[in-house]
Amino acid sequence: MEAAEAMKRGVQSVLPTATVVCLPVADGGEGTADALVSALHGTRRRVLAHDPLGNMIEAEYGILPDGTAVIDTAAASGLALLKKEKGAALHASSYGTGELLADAIQNGAKKVILGLGGSATTDGGAGLAQRGTNDTVHESEAQHTTSYRHSGRWTRTERISAMEGLHLQI
Repeated sequence: MEAAEAMKRGVQSVLPTATVVCLPVADGGEGTADALVSALHGTRRRVLAHDPLGNMIEAEYGILPDGTAVIDTAAASGLALLKKEKGAALHASSYGTGELLADAIQNGAKKVILGLGGSATTDGGAGLAQRGTNDTVHESEAQHTTSYRHSGRWTRTERISAMEGLHLQI
């Protein structure tokens, strides 16, 4: 919205009587949750989650008035959270995004919009799937996973009842 407000000031400096309406816009990546929450007068929920390297952080997702959760992958698994050390991206996981998804489901979301932009992860979504699709966290999962090698602990036979009836829009 900062860019929109700056454009509004620019237009009104040239055309003082102009009516300018600012609307949030996002491309489905980082900032999508903020844009939708702002435009639709939703709320934000802060939860503890793992960053791409397994450190605990507070991350946020949006809840729209109809109960739809809007999650930016970048909120828990984003580039901005990745330390600038050589090779860090090779160990980055999307597990924290899965924690946001699990929280949204546990709090009644039947529809989730997941924005994928700005991700720092190299696990192909395995961390997200490992945490986000399980009803409970197994002790072995509580240790943050950081690569495909570690994601072999979950299989299609595990319970994913929390996902039943969920509409996931990516």
